[in-house]
Parts: sequence; structure tokens; C-alpha cells
Amino acid sequence: VFIDYRGKLGIEPDKKILLYVGKVEDRRKPLFCMDVYEKVKNGFENCCLIYVGKGPMLDQVHNYASDKGLIDVYFIEQIPQNELASLYQESSMFILSTRYEIFGMVLMEAMYFGVPVITYKAAGPIDVISNDIDGIVMNDFEADHWAEKIIYHLKKNNCPFMGEKARKKIIDNYVWSKIANQNYKKYMDIIDNE
Repeated sequence: VFIDYRGKLGIEPDKKILLYVGKVEDRRKPLFCMDVYEKVKNGFENCCLIYVGKGPMLDQVHNYASDKGLIDVYFIEQIPQNELASLYQESSMFILSTRYEIFGMVLMEAMYFGVPVITYKAAGPIDVISNDIDGIVMNDFEADHWAEKIIYHLKKNNCPFMGEKARKKIIDNYVWSKIANQNYKKYMDIIDNE
């Protein structure tokens, strides 16, 4: 099911979409995400932020964005799982400003749909992302640094190439059918060697 989120939200066809999907909670640093977006928007006007999620900080994030006068921020509390693919496919980069991830399923979901992720060097992201190849891993929570990286890749139009590499990595290494086949082969090797 393809949903035209650009059309639904009134986003111009050439505007770059930055995306966040997840719970709106402290560990995901939603206010920092807004700070990053503000700085990106100041250096690269032709972009917007779609922020999908709900949680204990949602009202605070709404107010923070409003107080800052941020424009082109679209809040969506939730969308059906079968519509997420449409949203990912419209996006240029996924912002995951999290302090920690157990592994990072949302990170892998974005990569699977060909969207490079910018995130902090937490466990999970550092195991999946090859920095500046199929995503971006940051060493700090300095909004200026994050914005510089995002702007650089948007201006160079690197996101589609990084996204292609991200998708290939997930398909080649992390989809269930691939993992199941690898485990089956290992199991058969053990059986054959006994």
C-alpha cells in the first residue's frame, strides 16, 4: 500500500525529508532532535522534518518546536505498520538521536527501506552502521556537529547512495531468511562432522 505522504502533508516534491520514528521519550533525546533540525534548516532551507511517535514527552516536544518557531515540522502520532514503507521511501535521512539502543530495530528498518541513519555511537548502531558509508555515527551530542553532517550529505546528494548501501547490508546480513539459512548451514556442518 503506497501512501503519498508528501501529498497528504503538502510537502513539495523536491524538499528533502528528515524522519524520526519511535517513542517520544527522554532516552531518544527529542528536544535535541529539534535543535539539530533547527540548525539543519538554517543551513539547508529545502528540508522538513516528519516526527512520528507518541510518548511522555510529546507535548513538551510540540511546545519546544513551537517556542523555537520551527517550520516544516510534521507531527504524526502513529501510522499503520503497512504504511511505514511509503514514509521511509520518501525520506532522505533518518535521525535517531538516542542515548542507547538495545540493538536498533528502527535503525535496521530505516536501512532496509534505503534510508541512511544518523545516530549516536551506542551499542546496536555501531554494530550495524559503517560510518559515512551506509549511515553516520556521531561521537557526541553537539547539535552543530550533527547538523553539519546532515547538511553535507544533503548538499552532496549522498543520501541515495548511502541508503542503497544500507539496504544491501540489511538484506545481505540481517533479514530472517538469510540468518535462518546461515544457522541451518552451521547446524548441518556440525551434524556432518560428527
